[in-house]
Parts: sequence; structure tokens; C-alpha cells
Amino acid sequence: MKLKKGFAMLIFLILFLLSFFTLYAAENSNNGMVLGQSVNLRTGPDQTAESLMVLNEGLLVKVIEKIMDWYKIALSDGREGWIYQDYLTTQTSIIQNRIIFLNQARQLTEFAKNYLGTRYAYGGTESDGFDCSGYTMFVYGKFGYKLPHSASSQMNMGEGIKRADLALGDLIFFKTLRSMSINHVGIYLGNGSFIHAASGSGRIKIDSVDNRYYNSRYWGARRILVYERKENRASK
Repeated sequence: MKLKKGFAMLIFLILFLLSFFTLYAAENSNNGMVLGQSVNLRTGPDQTAESLMVLNEGLLVKVIEKIMDWYKIALSDGREGWIYQDYLTTQTSIIQNRIIFLNQARQLTEFAKNYLGTRYAYGGTESDGFDCSGYTMFVYGKFGYKLPHSASSQMNMGEGIKRADLALGDLIFFKTLRSMSINHVGIYLGNGSFIHAASGSGRIKIDSVDNRYYNSRYWGARRILVYERKENRASK
């Protein structure tokens, strides 16, 4: 009996040590991933330092050092710079979760693009013709997510996202035609563009969120795809 208890304690100790060293390795890894869209890589550890370039979410980098709230990182091509700590994670579990999320988001948006040019059909939910919410419902449905057939109802799904934090695959919503309620939805593709079933054009197309028409009618965004995300602060 004592032998069994001793063996059990040994197993517990081994598992505890493995967990401890796994966590330690994750926290002290020199690998990192960029969080957030359009993050500045700067020449020094200060928000007034010159911006060398803009980095997008999901980019894997090598961490060189950390000074105060800033990480010095190296890109795969050898270029180096500084990034504010809120926009970088070195935790293995978060990196793994985000890789899964980004892969799913890329698959979803690539699938959505297969229907570019498909005709607009009011009430349509199939590949022979879509309206805006029928299109988003169809695309997300292919990836196991059930959405209602209504832009205003889809606005109640998932997690609310600030415009500055938009990521690939997010649903974005508009009030068009002087509507008092949300009446249009599309799928964010990154870099300010989105894909949607546009009644005015009569087809599925890609537009810029920042053009005059959609910028003035933008209402909000929701994240349907699930993954851990730390809320970002104002761009540094």
C-alpha cells in the first residue's frame, strides 16, 4: 500500500514538474506573435520613434530583448525594430490558439471569395443567389457556425469588436438607405476591404470600408470565430 502511495506521489511530482517547465518555457520563449492589425515597428522603444513599417496580426517574430514596455524583435528577413508590449505575445498557448484562429479565418475568407460575382437575390441563401445576410449565413454555415438570416440579428451574435481591432473574418455592419436599423452585413477581408452581397451592384463584390459611402454608414463589427484575444489599446 505504501509502495502504491509512493509511486502515486512520484507520478504527481513528475507531472507537476513537467507542467512547471512547460509554463516556464512558454513564458520565456524567444518566439513571439504580433497581435492586432497595422502595428508599428519602430526604430526605438518609444511611441515617438520613427515607424519602420506596419506589421499585421499573426506575424511570427524572434524576440531579442525587452526594455520597459517595449520588445525588440527580429523579422524573418533579419530586419529589427521595437514593438509595444500590448501588441506581442510570447505565450505558446496563445500563439497556438491564434494560429488555429487565423488558419480558420483564412479558409473562411478564401471560401467566401469563391462566390464573387454571384447575383444578388433578395431573401437568397444559396449559391444561385444571396442577399447580404443570406450570404454571411451561408459562408459561416459551411464552417459549422449557425447565423440567423437577418443583418440586425447577426449583430447580436459573437463578440463586439472595435473598428481599430478588425481581423480577418469578422462580420461588419452598416445602416444604409437611411435605415433606422442595421440592414447590411459583410465579411472583413483585412486591409480595409470586405466582401458582401451588394443590392445596388446586384452581385457579390469586394469594397473598401473606408470609401465615402460605407465609411459614413459603418455601424459596428462582431467576431464569430472563437479564439482568445487580449483587447488592444490605442496604436503605439
